[in-house]
Formats: sequence, structure tokens, C-alpha cells
Amino acid sequence: MKKKILAFSVGRSDYDRYYPILNEINNNKKLDLKLLLSSVHFLKYFGETYKFIDKKFDCFPRLKKIKIKNLPDIVNKDSKIIISQINKFKPDVILVLGDRFEMLNAAYLGTFYNIPIVHFYGGSVTEGAIDNNIRNAITKLSHFHFVAHKDYKKRLIKMGEDQNRVTVTGIHELEKIKNYKTLSKIKFLKKYGLDTKFKIALVNFYPETLSNISTIIQIRNLLNFLKKNQVQSIFTYPNMDNDYNIIVSEIKNYIKKNKSIKNIFIKNSGIDNYINLLKNCDFMIGNSSSGIVEAASFNLPVINIGDRQKGKVMNLNIFHSDYRLISIDKSYKRIKSKYFEKEYKNFKNVYLPNISLSKVVKIIKNIANNKNKFIKKKTIN
Repeated sequence: MKKKILAFSVGRSDYDRYYPILNEINNNKKLDLKLLLSSVHFLKYFGETYKFIDKKFDCFPRLKKIKIKNLPDIVNKDSKIIISQINKFKPDVILVLGDRFEMLNAAYLGTFYNIPIVHFYGGSVTEGAIDNNIRNAITKLSHFHFVAHKDYKKRLIKMGEDQNRVTVTGIHELEKIKNYKTLSKIKFLKKYGLDTKFKIALVNFYPETLSNISTIIQIRNLLNFLKKNQVQSIFTYPNMDNDYNIIVSEIKNYIKKNKSIKNIFIKNSGIDNYINLLKNCDFMIGNSSSGIVEAASFNLPVINIGDRQKGKVMNLNIFHSDYRLISIDKSYKRIKSKYFEKEYKNFKNVYLPNISLSKVVKIIKNIANNKNKFIKKKTIN
């Protein structure tokens, strides 16, 4: 009998990193994979990301219309979805990934049903966001851990996790994205209507939920920098965190008032288009984990603003800035310098995978076959 694996996806923030793992599980004849989608996947405001899910995955639910009033409303709706599908599918293992508040639902509800929880990419740090607390909560609820870097394994061990239940994998998505066929610079510029005379920024900016600086000041300083330096910008939508609507409103207003230079706002680009952005933009700016992880595989310089990603293992393409315009300008001068071209253009991404996907799936299968053993978790002192 096939062992049943339930993976929970909360949105675009996890799906691309999930994909290689889910694909490997899906191809295993002894495992039955179901992909459970959060209600956020179906929100038109955030680009209806369920449309980007590979059709070969057996997904539920498939919602046509959904209305969300606030963040707690997501928690309530997702809880009902998760409980319903756990009862129907009866999984042997539940997979969770990352640190979104929506993901915590699957971890604690799975605990009630005595189902082993396997957590991908815990152990990292984001000092400027509540994600840090959520990630640690998921860690303590989980029974096995796949982490992106050896330093993150050390952190989980210090938190009392059994070292035999923590495996360093790297991030397998990084192997996949390097194999994508991408547009030439000329075709890229033509597709987006961009001008060769100006620099192009990929702007990924999210609410820094633990900052004492207001979100409106944060985003306005970033936009003032872009205007001052006449930077063409491709903005991506923020996640559904507190104050996301402020960021969306300010960006839309900026684009409306600054028509002399090209600016684009994308709800969801899909992985194919996003890889082209990473390859062909001149730099990234904001506070996204994508700047910490994926950008390095394309040697893309990143201005990382504020403390949202503070504490993570950084690649050499990262230049830190606070929210002051003078600080952002200073980082921008560094990435334009010949020093960057010479010293930082060729380096190995620290998050490249170090074990095969087949080994990852073998471990998951072993947990499913021995779930009574794994459900009993001890804290190591």
C-alpha cells in the first residue's frame, strides 16, 4: 500500500522552492502525494497563484471564488480546509515549508492527529519579521527537519532538536532555475518595453512587521531612491502581511505619478518570467528572501534594506542598507563600482543543494513507514 504524503502550500512564497521536492515524491510509485492549497492561492488580489500549480499534482481544494476580510480570516478558513482534508486523505506524513503564518496551521493541526511533521528550511533567522517566531514554532511542532545550510542545523540543535533528525539539503530549486531557457537582454527589454539608457531594478519589498519605522516611511524612502536615480523598476506584489495594502497603494501611486520612466507592477510572474527578471535586471532591491537565496545564482547584486532578513547566511552579492535615503544611495554606488565587478561577480551560492532529491524522498518514505517511532519526539538538553 502506498504511503500518503500531504504537502501544504500557502502561496507563491513556497511553491517554487517546493516544486523539485514535490516532483520527486510524485514520481515515486510507492508514495501517494496530495498538495493542499491555502485559500491565499485563490485570491484575485494576489494573482490567483493556483493557476501556476503544475497540473500533474493532485491538488485540493480547487476553489472558484473566495473572499478574505483580514488575516485571522485566512487562519480560520485554512484550518477548516486542513482538518477536512486530513480526515479524508489520512496522510502518513505532512510536509510544511518555511515560515509563513498560514503554514503554522498545518503544523499544529497535524500534531493533533499524531501525524509526523516534516519541516523544510527551518533554522534560519529573520530578525525584522514575525516570521522568525512562526518558523521557530513550526520547528518545535515538527518531527524532522531539512535545512538549507549547516549553520541552520547548528541552530536547531541549540534549540533542542535531535541532530539525527536534522539533515542539511541546500535548496534544490537552485538546480532547477539554472536550467531554464531565458530571454536574451534585447528580447527581455522589448518584452517589458524597457529603455537601454536606464538601469533596471527588480523590487521585492515586504512589510517589516517588527520595525519601529512605519511601513509608509520605509516604502516612500525606497521609492524616492528609485526616482532620484532614474531607475526603471519592476515591482512584485508583497505577501499578505500586515500593512501589505500600504505598500501596494504607494507603489501604484508612484507609477501613476512617474510616467517619464518605465515602471511595472506584477502580481505574480510565474517561475519562467521570474527567472528572466533575475537574469536580466541590473540589480534587486528590497527585503525579500529571494535576494538572499535565488539572486546569487545569477550573480545579481542585491540591496537588502532593513532588518527583515537580518540573521540569515548571506551570499557575497548582498549589500545592506537601512531605510535612510543616504544609506540606500551608498549601497547603490557600491554595486555600480568596478570593485563589485571584480570581487563579487563569480562566487558559489551558499544554498546550492548538497544531497540528492532521491535521498530526501527516501528519508520521507522512512518516516512514513515508521511514523509511530518518529511521532515520539524528545528535546535534547
